[in-house]
Amino acid sequence: MNMKTILAAVSLTITAQVSATPAMSVLTINTQDRMAYMNWAQKSGPAIGKAIAASTGGVCAATAGYYAPGELYYWHIFPDHATGLAGSIYNETVQQELSKLDVERSVPRADALRVVMGRPAAFDEGDTFSNWNLVVATEEPARYMEQLARINTAASENGFEDVSLAAYAYLTGEEAGNFLVVAQAPNEKRLGAFLDQMDSEWMSPIMADVSKIRSYRRGFTMNCTVVYSGD
Repeated sequence: MNMKTILAAVSLTITAQVSATPAMSVLTINTQDRMAYMNWAQKSGPAIGKAIAASTGGVCAATAGYYAPGELYYWHIFPDHATGLAGSIYNETVQQELSKLDVERSVPRADALRVVMGRPAAFDEGDTFSNWNLVVATEEPARYMEQLARINTAASENGFEDVSLAAYAYLTGEEAGNFLVVAQAPNEKRLGAFLDQMDSEWMSPIMADVSKIRSYRRGFTMNCTVVYSGD
């Protein structure tokens, strides 16, 4: 699958000319039957996504760095925060679809995030990809975003045009004020190949600069499936 994320570095300060910022919601799900949950999400995802006016939705299964076994992340991208915050689990359609979920699960977290760098483009339902996600703290956000954009450019110039970085700002929860940085690849093998470049001649100088202005809070990997596309 070719990457379908178009990246454009954007300022952390929203100017008066910008009327809306894309938003993301993420539910952390814990279940002992991930396959059953994924099957439900693929069947009910289109109805739920449409009911809450999302642009795209999907489910990611954690492969490493999870807090608990069976951890999943059900996410939606919205055109703006007004739409994202208006989407309610008490929506009649959402409740109807939830009634079809015959799987024991818990929802320990529900987070709202702002898209800071990277503009998600259209996905097709059923598309898959792999992510390395980092929760990062920094006191120099603008400079940090510049370094991420630098990595994107260098990756494309060194054979990794199918791998891209995006960044989201947490608005809620214990990570509010920190960033979720996502390295996205078409599959696990390509993601691993990208991680193999950390000490490469082209990547290591950038990582040395990045390490001076950020600290890791958590890192985790996941495989994702798109369950809804509004495009």
